[in-house]
Amino acid sequence: MSRERPTWIAGDARLRPALEAALSSGLERAECLHRSPRRSVYAFDLSGEALALKVHHVRPGARGFREAAKALLGVAPAQREWRALVALAPLALGTPRPRALVRLANGDRLVVTDRLAARGLREDFRAASLVGRAQRVEALAACVARLHAAGWRHGDLHLGNLGFGDDGLVLFDLQRTRRLRHRREALDEIARLEHSLHRAGWPESERRRLRRALGLAEDALDAAARRFLRDHLRGRARRRLRPGRDWERVDVLGRRGMRDRQLEAEALQAALEAFDRAPHADDDATRRRAGRGRIARVSVDDRRLIVKRVDAGSTARRLADRFRGSAAARAFRAGQRHALAGDHAARPLAWLESSRLGLPDRSWLVLEAVGEQDLDRFVPDSPRKARVLGVTLGAWLAALHARGLGHRDLKGGNLRIAWRGRRPTFQLVDLEDLVGPRHLRDDERIEALSQLNASLADDVLDAATREAALAVYLERLPLGCGPDVARREIVRRSRARGHRWQGADCDEAREPDQPPRASRAVSARSSP
Repeated sequence: MSRERPTWIAGDARLRPALEAALSSGLERAECLHRSPRRSVYAFDLSGEALALKVHHVRPGARGFREAAKALLGVAPAQREWRALVALAPLALGTPRPRALVRLANGDRLVVTDRLAARGLREDFRAASLVGRAQRVEALAACVARLHAAGWRHGDLHLGNLGFGDDGLVLFDLQRTRRLRHRREALDEIARLEHSLHRAGWPESERRRLRRALGLAEDALDAAARRFLRDHLRGRARRRLRPGRDWERVDVLGRRGMRDRQLEAEALQAALEAFDRAPHADDDATRRRAGRGRIARVSVDDRRLIVKRVDAGSTARRLADRFRGSAAARAFRAGQRHALAGDHAARPLAWLESSRLGLPDRSWLVLEAVGEQDLDRFVPDSPRKARVLGVTLGAWLAALHARGLGHRDLKGGNLRIAWRGRRPTFQLVDLEDLVGPRHLRDDERIEALSQLNASLADDVLDAATREAALAVYLERLPLGCGPDVARREIVRRSRARGHRWQGADCDEAREPDQPPRASRAVSARSSP
C-alpha cells in the first residue's frame, strides 16, 4: 500500500486526520481479511473505532485503462459501492455505515466502513438450531424484500456476501448494487441467491420457506432459476472445460484425453489398469449396463472410482464421434456442466479415447463412485422406509425438474441411492443423457415419471407410496393436464414399456375384464 499522501474524496471529516496518518504508515497494524488481484479487505482499529477498509486495486494493462475511464465517469467499483452504502444507510438493511472514500497515489481506491461483528451466513446457518435456521431464513427474506421495495438490487447476492450477527442480517460487497429497473431483475437476483443456498446444502424445505416469505409465484421464480442457471453454466463451463488451472490434457497407456488435477496422473493410470484386470462377468450392479459399454468399480488409494468403457461400434458412429466427441467426452462435458449446478449427478474426473485410422474407436470415462446401490436394486426392509424413499424421491425429482435439469433415461438403474441417517439421497449416472438447464415440457416430465415408475418393481414401492410420491411431485411442480390425466398417462406409458412394474395393486393398470381389488390402499385416485 502506498505511503504517499492519499486524496480524500468523501466521508466523515472528523475521521480524516487519523485515517490519513494510518494510511501513511501503511496500515502496519491492520489485519488482512481477504486479498485478491481485484480487492483486498483489512480490519483495523482507529481512535477506538473498529473499521473495515476495502482496497479496490487498479489492474494493469487494458483493464487498467478501462477502469480509469470508469473513474472519470464516476462509475468505478469503489465509487459505485460508496454511493450504494450512502443510499442504503437510512434503510436499516444491515449494511455497514460508510466512513470514507479515499484514492491513493497509485490509483487504488479505498472504501472505509464500520466493522460489523457478524459471522458468515454459510457457517452460521450450519451451526444454528432448527428454530435458529427458521429465524435466519425469515431475516433473509425480510432484508431482500426491503431492499427490492426500496428500489435497489444487490447485484451479487450469494452466501459469501451475507453475514449474521447480534443485530441480524448483514449485507457486504455492494460494488455491484444498482437501481432496480424492473421486476425481472429482482427475480434474477433471488434466483442467484437460491443457487448459492442450493450449492451450500440448504434443505429444500428452507429454500421453499424463503420463497414463500418473499411472496412470489413459484412458476416465476422457477423460470428465473432456469434463466440464471443457463447463463451461469454457459460461462463457467466454457472456462472450466479448457486446460488450465483445474484441468490438463493427458496421454495414459496410449489413450488421450483430459483429467481433473485432483485425480493424479498415477491414480488415473492405476484406475485404468485395475479396470483392464477386472473380470468381465456380468454379475455386479456396476456391470449391468451392457450394450457397447462395460462398467466396473475400482479402488485406488482407498478412493472409490467408476470406470466406463464404450466401444464406438460402426464406422458411421465412429465418424460421428470424430465431430461430436466420443461417448466419454460427451458424458464428461455434460457431467462437468451439471456439477456446476449441484450434486445431483456423479462427478466425472477424466475421459480418454483411443483411435484407429484417425477415428475414435473406444473411450473411457472415470468418475467418482456415488451412492450405495442402484435404485432399482433397493429392497425396503419396512413400509415406512419405502414411503420415506418414495416421498423424498418425488420431492427431489420435482426440485430437479423445476430448475430445468433432467435425464433422458430416468430409470432406476441410472439413479444411485445412499442413506444419510433416515433420509435417502439420489445422484444420477449415465452422464451422457443429462439434459438442461432448459424448460422441460409437460410431455418430457411425464415421460421421465413413466420411465422411473416402470423401472421399479411392484414389491419396491406399493401403490400408496407411488401415489404419495406423485402427489409431492405435483404439489411442487404441477402439470398442465391435471393430476388425474397425468396419472392415467403415466400408467399407460409405464405399461407400454414392459419393464419391472406390473401394476399388480393398481386398478388403472388392470385389464378391463379383471375384477377390481377387494380393498384399496388409496381412494378412487389410483396410483401409477
